[in-house]
Amino acid sequence: MSSSSATPGSQRTPLVRSPPAGGAAPATASLPVVAVPPPRELRHVYSRRRVPPPAGVTSTPPTAAPLPRGAVPVLPVTNQHPVTTRAKRGIRLPAVYHAAPLSPLPKTFRSALADPNWRAAMEEEHAALLQNHTWDLVPRPPRAIIVSGKWVYKHKFQSDGSLERYKARWVLWGFTQRPGVDFAETFSPVVKPATVRTVLSLALSRGWLIHQLDVKNVFLHGTLSETVYCAQPSGFEDPVHPDFVCRLNKSLYGLKQAPRAWYSRFATSCLSGSLRPRLILHCSSSGAGPT
Repeated sequence: MSSSSATPGSQRTPLVRSPPAGGAAPATASLPVVAVPPPRELRHVYSRRRVPPPAGVTSTPPTAAPLPRGAVPVLPVTNQHPVTTRAKRGIRLPAVYHAAPLSPLPKTFRSALADPNWRAAMEEEHAALLQNHTWDLVPRPPRAIIVSGKWVYKHKFQSDGSLERYKARWVLWGFTQRPGVDFAETFSPVVKPATVRTVLSLALSRGWLIHQLDVKNVFLHGTLSETVYCAQPSGFEDPVHPDFVCRLNKSLYGLKQAPRAWYSRFATSCLSGSLRPRLILHCSSSGAGPT
């Protein structure tokens, strides 16, 4: 093997392997030649028009498939995407909305009584109060605080946005009550959302049965231990005794002690009945929070 010495500024001479003995020429390995294709032009074709078939090719129209329920035919979309969509199939499912006239929220009880929808809701609420024996009509006692109230109206909607019913409530003005006279204790225990999730996790892991209980007009079932007087519901005064007042037997919405009164009765009923050895989680949706 021979090589030439390289000096600064001169070109380097490659090393050449001397042929083997016998005069045979060294075998040279041929490298494959790979042809690199030119870069392909990327195109995205998106059109809402039908692509005409090539010249000389007769296209057979496909058999029209029945449209799904609620679908309407539209001009199909043609593109190079492999996913089959409704637009490619030439159908569209329009959103269907049911427009129902709603009675606006009344500002006074007189305007509510003039509307048949709100009047029916007020009559239903008043009938529930009487059926529950919420109060007794008594003559107005001297120097007694009479708690006033007002009608509160609200639209109740379904999960899909449709109207469920009209709701009217007779709510008292609790800010007119006096501590130590109209109410004493107002504390009602509540539970945090983390506790609810923990209980549901335990019930799922141990196979416990879960029952849901929805109490209508929940605060109307709480028994009062104090003597509270309130005015008769506006528009539903007793025709025989219009100047009488209501001595409450049960709690009403708006009272300071309404959450505590309902919790006391519910807890007492659960602990004294057949539900004693079970775990009860009560969630109130009327402002008192879960208890």
